[in-house]
Amino acid sequence: MNESKKPNVIVLRGNHEQMMLDFYVNGDPTWTYGNNGGKETEPKMNAWFNEEPGLKEKVLNFLDSLPLYHRIKIKNKEYFICHAGINPKNSLDEQVADDLLWTRGFYKYYHGETTIVVGHTPVQYLDLPAKPIKVPSRNVYLIDTGSFFDEGRISCIDLVSGRVWRSDPKVKD
Repeated sequence: MNESKKPNVIVLRGNHEQMMLDFYVNGDPTWTYGNNGGKETEPKMNAWFNEEPGLKEKVLNFLDSLPLYHRIKIKNKEYFICHAGINPKNSLDEQVADDLLWTRGFYKYYHGETTIVVGHTPVQYLDLPAKPIKVPSRNVYLIDTGSFFDEGRISCIDLVSGRVWRSDPKVKD
């Protein structure tokens, strides 16, 4: 949570943060959270929450406060950054949480001027190498490089230069 207060750091809500919120705040009768990492995470989170009174509420409030997207203009180019994607039928101002957190495949239909930057769909699912890509003939960057795969990586991109940094897939913790 402290990292989010650093200059030029924008922390966005993704589908896993939303699942955690849904689980702890609203209950989760479908056990979506549990089936998407929650089984392993819940005991660790509960142990952490027990270390400090009020920590659970602090964490959940932090997650709830995270924006679903961020817009930025760099050198006269506009970027729309979100976790999963957008609905190309709606304007960027009319996007809904479900699409921003869960959608896949939107990049096939997007023809807008604003560059969209997303994660959520590992490029390996698209039969591409584990590196961020700019979708040909579209203003879309796909930057999820499947960190949970054996050869997956964590990646980031400098939007100004186009430079990409990727973690070493051989380093395991």
